[in-house]
This record gives sequence, structure tokens and C-alpha cells, in this order.
Amino acid sequence: MSSFRTLSTALLGVLCIIIAHRYALAAEKPRIVVMTDIGGDPDDQQSMVRCLLYACDFEVESLCTGFGHGHYKDTRPDLIRQAVDAYGKVVPNLRKHRPDYPSHERLRSLIKDGHNGDPHKVGQGMDSEASE
Repeated sequence: MSSFRTLSTALLGVLCIIIAHRYALAAEKPRIVVMTDIGGDPDDQQSMVRCLLYACDFEVESLCTGFGHGHYKDTRPDLIRQAVDAYGKVVPNLRKHRPDYPSHERLRSLIKDGHNGDPHKVGQGMDSEASE
């Protein structure tokens, strides 16, 4: 009788894990807009890769370039595209572990370029693709 109780407890535990996992997948994900000064430092590109690795945990609304403090160069949406294109090559493998990774096409459509120019100038006439 003891082995029956152990087996029953184990099966109940597995059932609870399956139900919790399905509930977690169905739960509403937090919405995020990623803003990055990518291109200023190598860690910006590394952070973008990590962001894409966790894209299944969020509802990504946009991937935007912008200026960071001290990076007064042109924005680099091409570096976001490069990271998203690399993600597109591995997303089938990622989906073996979690089926809710966003598609390469969806993420590519969310890339928006920020304002190129003096980062201290804001206001009328300074709108960019990312500000829409």
C-alpha cells in the first residue's frame, strides 16, 4: 500500500507541474519596449542577445535605437537587425524548449530607429520612427 501512496503522490505532483506550466504559458505577459544605444559599447550587443533569449517571457512591443550618455554617434538599427536575424536562425531550436518564442518576422517588424542628431535637442521637428 505504501508504494501505491508514493506513486499517487508522484503522479499528483507531476499533474500539478503540468497544470502550472500550461497556466504560466497562457498567462498574460508583461509588455516591454526595448530602448538601446546599441553600437556604443560591445556590451550593448551582448545585452540585445540576452534580451532576445528572454523574448518568450514578454510581449515585445518595439526594439528602438537611441543615444546613450556620451554616445553622440549615429544610431545603429542595423545592429539590432543583425541580432534579430541571428535569432531567426536559432528560433526553431528555442521553440523546442518553449513554443511561445516570437517569430523572427515579428521581431524584425518591431525595429525602430531613433533620432540622429544632437541628443539635447527635443521637441517639435525632432520626431523619429521610434517616437511614433
